[in-house]
Amino acid sequence: LSTFSGHMKNIVRILDQVGEGSLVLLDELGAGTDPEQGAALGMAILDRLINRGALIIATTHFSELKIFAHTRQRAENASVEFDSRTLQPTYRLSIGVPGESNAFEIAARLGLDSEVVERARSFLRPEQRELSDLIKQLKEDQFAASSARAEAELERAEVEKLKEKVRREEERLRNKQQEILSRAHEEARELVRTARREAEQLIRALREKMRQEDARSALEEAQAVRQKLSDLSGRIEERAAVTEESAFAGDIPDTLKPGDVVAIPRFHQEGYVISPPGSDGEVLVQVGVLKLHLPLKELRRSLKRDKQKKELTATGSRSGGRTIKEHAQVSPEFDFRGMRVEESLKEIDKYLDAAYLAGINRVSLIHGKGTGALREAVRQYLSKHPFVASYRNGNYYEGGTGVTIVELK
Repeated sequence: LSTFSGHMKNIVRILDQVGEGSLVLLDELGAGTDPEQGAALGMAILDRLINRGALIIATTHFSELKIFAHTRQRAENASVEFDSRTLQPTYRLSIGVPGESNAFEIAARLGLDSEVVERARSFLRPEQRELSDLIKQLKEDQFAASSARAEAELERAEVEKLKEKVRREEERLRNKQQEILSRAHEEARELVRTARREAEQLIRALREKMRQEDARSALEEAQAVRQKLSDLSGRIEERAAVTEESAFAGDIPDTLKPGDVVAIPRFHQEGYVISPPGSDGEVLVQVGVLKLHLPLKELRRSLKRDKQKKELTATGSRSGGRTIKEHAQVSPEFDFRGMRVEESLKEIDKYLDAAYLAGINRVSLIHGKGTGALREAVRQYLSKHPFVASYRNGNYYEGGTGVTIVELK
């Protein structure tokens, strides 16, 4: 059999057995016969194999098969590069670019007369020359693209190097900055320690100098200061005595009843009688939030008592003839700790009405300290109440900020 016949027998066997995923290797498909017919057979055979779903690698020198691969789906041209100057393969595979036969270049390199080579070129059909020029142009474009890609890779690598260099420089600067800050902090701490040592030395020197001064001069100055303090203390005591005498100048009350206002000279406070003197001669007095049992002789009639009597008389007329005796059960203090704001304000309103009708001039509203929200709500309410003349925080004996002292009109 001829070479062509032997190839055909193998191809027939392959076509009978090929299926989906089969790998078919074909070398110089369609060779050994008329080039045009061989190329036509090669295209038909490739078309059948592609339709069967086979994977094919075929080598050829036929331009028709190169065009077939360029125009057919699932087919792709490839070529192994060849250096026509050295007549050596480069062993680089170029995907997407069909190869040339390089017959003319090899013949010329091997010494064939150039006229013969050029004469051979003239025998090529126009489409063959166009295909050869197209392949050359594709190779040039591919080479340019490869060169550009290589340059881009080099530039990218250079950029990565620069980025790495910048990163290392930034890290170095951060470390340097941290080192400078740490050193500055340490220097600042050392300056503070030095300043403290110098200050302590200066203080010790001043104390030593003060001890070495003339003792007599220091004693005279101390005596002069002591005399000035003594004179000032005397004047203050005189004024305090006058003030106390004017504030607590009342007599010892002969009779007391619940609700009476009494002065307590020992505490410099005023209070309200809760119960009259008992068999032991002691009176239960409300002083702010405190209830005290005090001897009758320690109490004085309050200068406000006459005013209270007048107000009681007026109150009696306003309340339809009722007097304090009718309201003796009204306490001078009202404890509403633990109540909500709305509930507290309602109860305070009732309590102030009762205290006002009872003729009580001063009452203590015990709201506790807490967050202060209840105290503020109560004081806003008191600022608009018609019976309230003024209000203030309780003093130390009255309960402090946990109590609001209210003066009634």
